[in-house]
Amino acid sequence: MSYSRLRGRIRELYNTDLAFAKALKCSPAAISSKLNGKAGWSLSDMRKICELLNIEKSDIYDYFFDDVQKS
Repeated sequence: MSYSRLRGRIRELYNTDLAFAKALKCSPAAISSKLNGKAGWSLSDMRKICELLNIEKSDIYDYFFDDVQKS
C-alpha cells in the first residue's frame, strides 16, 4: 500500500511527520509504522486524520485505499 498522497498532504499542512504526530496525539513511530504499511489505520485514526488534513469523505479512498478499485 502506498500512502504517497497522504504523505504529501501531511507535508503540505504540517511539514513533518513529527508535527503531524503531535497534532494526532500519537507517537512519530506509530505514524511511521502506518505510513510504511507495517500497521493498519483504525477507523478512529482515519476520522481524525481526515479532520486534521481537511480531507472530504468522498476522497477517503484516494488517501487510504489507493490500491483498491472503486466500484
